[in-house]
Formats: sequence, structure tokens, C-alpha cells
Amino acid sequence: MNEKPLMKWGGISAFVFVVLFIITTLLYWIAQGGIPSRMPTVGEWADLLSGSAIRTHIVLVSIWLCFYVVVAYAAYDYLRKTSYGLSRIGFGFVVLWIITYVVVIGTLAAGIKIALARPPDFETQFSVILNLFGCMRIFLIWFWALFPFLWGLAFIKLEGKNKSVGYLFLATTVFAILLYTFLRVGNIRIAEISHLLGMITFAVSHFFLALILIAESKKQGQQTA
Repeated sequence: MNEKPLMKWGGISAFVFVVLFIITTLLYWIAQGGIPSRMPTVGEWADLLSGSAIRTHIVLVSIWLCFYVVVAYAAYDYLRKTSYGLSRIGFGFVVLWIITYVVVIGTLAAGIKIALARPPDFETQFSVILNLFGCMRIFLIWFWALFPFLWGLAFIKLEGKNKSVGYLFLATTVFAILLYTFLRVGNIRIAEISHLLGMITFAVSHFFLALILIAESKKQGQQTA
């Protein structure tokens, strides 16, 4: 794919991603009933995964992950001319983040089946799912912290809206680190507030990224005209 269509479809995919990401974020908080102050019990987790909100959330996340593949490759291609090292390493962590997200979604989907079926050994099976989810979530948080950090540094080197994207990416990294820290110390409310703020900065950063990629596509079109 040459650069002009890649930038164009990357920008369009970024807009679609932002819309779906906002919807899935709202569904996530609706399913939780707001900002929790403690970790859910096994029974509460089962009730959460049995609800329609979290099931819709999982379906939409699966969709926006597909669009994010295009966004990530377009962003990498955009950055590699000015920050080859940062863009390349950042793209590697994006790939790991997407793969981990796929595993997390698969784990939650398995949890939904168990929660709905409620087999005789329900608690044993469901505890295995929750433990796997907890382990994978830690990787997810760290990959979510690392690639915005690297790409944030790359965007800050550029001018205009690029700097806004860069600072928003770096803010996402800060909130991801706060999320991990407060989860470790057991302050669930502050952890979830950090999570929410990170989601907001992540969505806004990709709105600006969409504008940048579309503008780059038009610029390349004018140069080749």
C-alpha cells in the first residue's frame, strides 16, 4: 500500500476507533455500576459477565481492535521518517498490546460461557478464568504504558497537532502507571479513576491523530498532483 491511501485509511480507522472506544468505555463503566471501591467477588464477577453491557463491550472491543491494526501501522509509517527508532520499538509494543488484548477478550468470553452455564464446579472454573484475566491485565497495562510513551516522545518532536498527540500519549502513560501502582497497593477507587482518565486521554489523542493522518493524506495527494 502506498503512503496516501495508508494515511487516509489510517485516519478514517482512527475516527472509527475513537467512536467505538468511547462506546465501549461507557459500557465498561455502566457494567461496573460506576467507579468501584473494591475488587468484585467471584459472584459479582459472574453477574458482571452475565450482563448484556459487558457482552456488548467485548464484541465492540473485538471490532475496534481490527481498526486499530490499521491505525497503528499508519501511525508507525507516519513517524518512522522522523523517529525511526521510537516508531519501530513503539510499534512492537503496540503489536504486543493488541495480542494481549485478544487474549484478554478470549478469556472474558470463556468467563461469560461459564457464568451463564453455572456448572457444578463453577467457582473452581471461574476462579481459573479470573486468575488468568488478572495476570494478562498486568501485561496489558504495561504495554499500554510503553507504546504511548515511545510514540509520545516521537510526536513531540514534530509541530502543530503532533505535539498535542504526543503530550496526550504521555499523559496516557502516566495514568497507566498510576493504574498499575494503585492496583498493587489495593486502592481500587483511585486505580479505576486513573484508568478512566487514561481512557479519556487515549481517545482524545487518537481524535487528533485521525486529523493528522487525514491531513497528511491530503498533503501527499497535492504533492503528487
